[in-house]
Amino acid sequence: MAPVTAEAHAPYIRKGIHLLANILPLGLLAGEIGYRFFRAALPVLFFVALAVELLRSRSVGFRRWFHGLVGVWMKPEERRFRITGATWLLLSATLVAWTLPPDRAALAIFMASLADPVAAMVGMRWGRHPFLKKSLEGSLAFVVTGLAVALWFPEPAGSVKIMAVLVASVAEALSLPPDDNLWVPLLAGLVLGGVHL
Repeated sequence: MAPVTAEAHAPYIRKGIHLLANILPLGLLAGEIGYRFFRAALPVLFFVALAVELLRSRSVGFRRWFHGLVGVWMKPEERRFRITGATWLLLSATLVAWTLPPDRAALAIFMASLADPVAAMVGMRWGRHPFLKKSLEGSLAFVVTGLAVALWFPEPAGSVKIMAVLVASVAEALSLPPDDNLWVPLLAGLVLGGVHL
């Protein structure tokens, strides 16, 4: 039996780390002080992440250090100078946090920080039937997780929340460029904000 390498576990570890991003929507829901703090912190975090992206694209030494630190958990395409999913998520979270009420912004971010990694882990473990660019099993896991989270939010109306979850699940399954971590919260936020697609 071949030994299990760190690379073999990397996708699961990456999605486990992805779940840590749930602190962002939870922070937006933590009362007025929590909302103001996280709303102000998000653009700062995004620009820090953007600075890291620029450094690793321009500095061989920094890139070697950074990839040695976290490279095993990065997607292969991210190691080839593609902006990481974490940076795209911070950008989309910043945009929805500054354009939507806290509860709707939090729900939109939960689509990427919770439903997306759950869908990915289910798809990697049990995905058998292709659906768009992902698996049907993973997309169903996304919808179930998204709807379960949406139940905790009294607003907006149930039909709007269902539409937001479905739109976000399709965006995730399509893997829209440049990264689904950008589009999932943004498109969910558009629906939750009352824009009819």
